[in-house]
Amino acid sequence: MRREQSHLDAAEVIAPKYPNALHGVDDNVPLPELTVKAPSGEVAKRNRRDFERREGAIEVRLGRHVPGKGWFGGGAVAQGALHVPVFDQADNYLNNRRIRAFVLARIIEQLPGSGRLVIVGHSLGSVIAADLVRRLPTDVEVAGMVTIGSPLVNSKFHVDGLRGILKEPPMNLAWWVNFWNPADPVTTHRGISSVFPWMIDLGYRPRSTSTSMTR
Repeated sequence: MRREQSHLDAAEVIAPKYPNALHGVDDNVPLPELTVKAPSGEVAKRNRRDFERREGAIEVRLGRHVPGKGWFGGGAVAQGALHVPVFDQADNYLNNRRIRAFVLARIIEQLPGSGRLVIVGHSLGSVIAADLVRRLPTDVEVAGMVTIGSPLVNSKFHVDGLRGILKEPPMNLAWWVNFWNPADPVTTHRGISSVFPWMIDLGYRPRSTSTSMTR
């Protein structure tokens, strides 16, 4: 039986390192500007239709959209967690502009100036991914974005009005799928489509009965 080679075998994986920066930085770099204009008028309507068509095709392949209902009081729990020392990296990214600017600039400098990317972000990484997508070079096309265990349903994580910035699908983004685990307290038992209604949420349960949380 011959094994078919995946076309992903030749894909380049870029994994910028920035954990130390989340504890503090000495550099004072400017916050990368928004490079991708927000669509408006007929352009926004056409972009939204095209985006939802692509999302529909993704849903056919991966399964139906599952937004979740959320835990009562879950938002307060998620916000309170930011004051726990173990989550200080998330709090620093959200509230220290110098750290946030350094992290975004560090990621951008390691990416190609043109071509197609698939962005993957977990937990705080999903917040950074959403913050990053409209700041990429104009010749970079985001072929897709995958977020996992995202806290973006909570307004506390909408750094600099992220919800408003992503009111419509960015012009450079082909699709966005978010995976959430009902047992993960970070997601408060729901996805993020209640905030970004144009993307797809998929609930999942790991095969293992054990769970873990990563920052």
